[in-house]
Amino acid sequence: MSDPPSSCVPATFQTPNGEDAVAPKQLLEFLRSLIQKSARDVNTPVHDKPSWVTMISGLADQVYGYFPYFSSIKQSTTNERITLTHVSLDVLDHASHQSRPIWYDMDDLVKKLFVRLLALCVSAESWLDATNTSLADHLDPTTLYSKATNILVHILVQLLASPFQREISQRILAHSLLRDVLDLTQDILNTPQDEFPLDIRLYSAPHLRRAPSNKVDTPPA
Repeated sequence: MSDPPSSCVPATFQTPNGEDAVAPKQLLEFLRSLIQKSARDVNTPVHDKPSWVTMISGLADQVYGYFPYFSSIKQSTTNERITLTHVSLDVLDHASHQSRPIWYDMDDLVKKLFVRLLALCVSAESWLDATNTSLADHLDPTTLYSKATNILVHILVQLLASPFQREISQRILAHSLLRDVLDLTQDILNTPQDEFPLDIRLYSAPHLRRAPSNKVDTPPA
């Protein structure tokens, strides 16, 4: 895989209107050019890991965890975001199929990706029955759920499947992530909830918190 450009991922949706903000179209062009370059060098290992870590972390912060829940109002106004999310996941998919993924030995990045992708899966699930004839089939919003889920599972499998004893920390990390999800699930099932909407938080207690009503457009991340 080739090196990304020297600059990190351009700021987009989640950046307040300021001097550093760029249009999502610019970010989309940046990511597509990176995918095309990486596809030509598919057998080349990552040369500049810090740049890739910065970029993937930026996509997690700006894209993966901020996909909106489906609504009839949003259906006709989110094409740009749908496309950007698809292409951003393609970048992550490229990075995840290296012989030594960029997040190897990067526990904080793995935890961030796990939470953001899980949030994306939750919101993308609400689009499974949506219809959108204005986008190409490979950018259909109904396929975001399966794409995000497959990448999330692939990351966990990579962490769990290492045959090397020195990489046992990766398996411990995967077990920790899955244990936290099980604990969260038990909290949801065993604790009556009287107030909604809720923020769902991994890696912290309590897992369930009352969310401000203005945060219901996107999943908690």
